[in-house]
Amino acid sequence: TRTTSNHIHEIEKLYGVEAARYMIILESQKSS
Repeated sequence: TRTTSNHIHEIEKLYGVEAARYMIILESQKSS
């Protein structure tokens, strides 16, 4: 299970789309 996607939705609610996009970029860099 991936908790990341839920985490991203929480961030988007709290901080907006830009912050959520930034987190997605960080996550993708971590896994690669």
